[in-house]
Amino acid sequence: MLIFNNRLSKTSFLTFIKNINHNPSSFRKFSTLNNLTFNSADENNNTNNLLEKQEYTEALQHFYNTPNLKDASHLISNNQIPLEEVTKIYESIKNQEPKNCNLFLALINRYKEENDKKKENQIFNEMKQLVNNMSIEDLGKIDDNPWNTIICEFCKHDSLLDCLSLIDKVPSKKVNKTSLNIILNNCVENKLTDKALEIFNSMEQRFNIIPDVKHYTCILKGLFNEKRPEEARNFYKRMKNEGILPNDITILTLIHGYLENNLNDRAIQLFKVMEKKFNVSPTAREYSIIIRACVLDGGLDEGFVLFQQMESRNIRPEAVTLHFLIDCFSKVGNVDVALELLDKMKNKFHYKPLLATYNSVMQGLTQTKRLDDAKKFLSVMEQDGVNPDELTLHLMLNLYVEHKRDKDANYLFRLMVQKYHVQPTIYHYNTLIKCLIKKGSIEDVIKLFEVMESTGVSPDSVTLSTILDFYATRGDLKQTMVVLKNMQQKYKITPQIQHFNSLFKVLIRQGRFRDALNLLAKIEGDGIKPIDHTFTILLNGCRNSDDLGTGRLIHQRLEKEGLLNDKLISALMKMYFDCGSREEAKALLYKYEDREEVVKSYEHIAGEVDEL
Repeated sequence: MLIFNNRLSKTSFLTFIKNINHNPSSFRKFSTLNNLTFNSADENNNTNNLLEKQEYTEALQHFYNTPNLKDASHLISNNQIPLEEVTKIYESIKNQEPKNCNLFLALINRYKEENDKKKENQIFNEMKQLVNNMSIEDLGKIDDNPWNTIICEFCKHDSLLDCLSLIDKVPSKKVNKTSLNIILNNCVENKLTDKALEIFNSMEQRFNIIPDVKHYTCILKGLFNEKRPEEARNFYKRMKNEGILPNDITILTLIHGYLENNLNDRAIQLFKVMEKKFNVSPTAREYSIIIRACVLDGGLDEGFVLFQQMESRNIRPEAVTLHFLIDCFSKVGNVDVALELLDKMKNKFHYKPLLATYNSVMQGLTQTKRLDDAKKFLSVMEQDGVNPDELTLHLMLNLYVEHKRDKDANYLFRLMVQKYHVQPTIYHYNTLIKCLIKKGSIEDVIKLFEVMESTGVSPDSVTLSTILDFYATRGDLKQTMVVLKNMQQKYKITPQIQHFNSLFKVLIRQGRFRDALNLLAKIEGDGIKPIDHTFTILLNGCRNSDDLGTGRLIHQRLEKEGLLNDKLISALMKMYFDCGSREEAKALLYKYEDREEVVKSYEHIAGEVDEL
């Protein structure tokens, strides 16, 4: 029987009791508004009994009459008690002593269910403070179930070191298999694999627990993560010697571990036997990483066979697998397979390809110089709702330039902003400048250069190198010097050897070979080293100046520094021939007669290979 202590009518209260079973969350609001309190006439109905009978209103009445820690734990653990009421319950008893770990665990669980991370962490920190301040005797009194739950919560809330300290502090307390697995996993995640091994090796003696496959797998993962693959391999042998059969997670841990430690051959070998030997079927994820491993080891065909095997098993490949294969086939020039995979990606597996996937195919088409196919592919991209970006358009521009389709290149350049809303970058300008330079349209180059600067795009090293080479080829020393001066003073670009090569070229064309040699000595003093092309230009200077002595000095230097390659040997032979020293040219031929390109070069230069 219930006794009312306020003026609430009996009819109103009975209506409230009827509704509270359907909507427990209304209790707090109702009781607050009506200043409602209760007294129980039945002392046998304690809080826990009332909860078991699902009499939540009476249970709360009983608790608020005599608030205590035990009843609070029961109420908080019950999901039918609204969360706002849980907070009110905790506030009413949080200052009571002695505090109870069960109460904190119940609160943590409730806030966890409601995804209230802030409250959950707040209560955990209060429990952590309580547990850390408890004596060894008091810790020993905690029952096994809550003890294991406390250990797990410490791990889950990034308090692993406190957790390990607790275990060492009370060695007599039992830790169950699940808790040990959580501890080992946390050690591994925190890169404390040696500590995990120490706990693992003491499990049987200290906790009377024989390690199972989960514990072994956890240690394997830790060893692999810390780049200790040989230790992992030996630990796996130990596992097998103990008669512990690997499960699917163990096998996948081994495969992933081998791959992460660049032991692709072991991973591939295990993958091939995993189904037959261990009855573990690979998922799309395993196929993905093994296909990648095969391809990176140079086995693109083997990777593609695995992809076909996956298809035959009706395993839907990951989008990343398809993109990877499309990219690889495009790079090796097998664009037809790449296009076939792209079609499957869209129409069979119903993935939306990334722009990067389309660009991979476009790179393949550019590499194989398939201009017509590239134009069609650009249309396909637009039909698929994919707007080409800077890279796509740069590839198309290059393709037009390579096919000497200057008008198409200029038209596409205009479309970049007008149709595709892509602002040209220095790479696009460089491609078009290269195209105009090939035509000899220096006036058009100057106009484009001015447009480029007006849009805020500054020339780079490549731009200026192209223009320098143009003037050098024409023998225009004055303009070459102007570009070099602007390069340093206006654009703040330090000239490199490729820029000086243009100056060497123009000096030699004007018969100033000694000035070119003096310039070489100066820039080498500044730390700029000549490259193959530099020596080729200088050897041409020796020919033009009939300077056999300097040519011999360059030859000696190339021999001494180990810089001779087929191209430089050919340049040397040509220099010797033109300077009237045919015997020295023949000597080079005899020395490098095992090099096919050298023999061909001599044949071209002298036409005497058959006679020799």
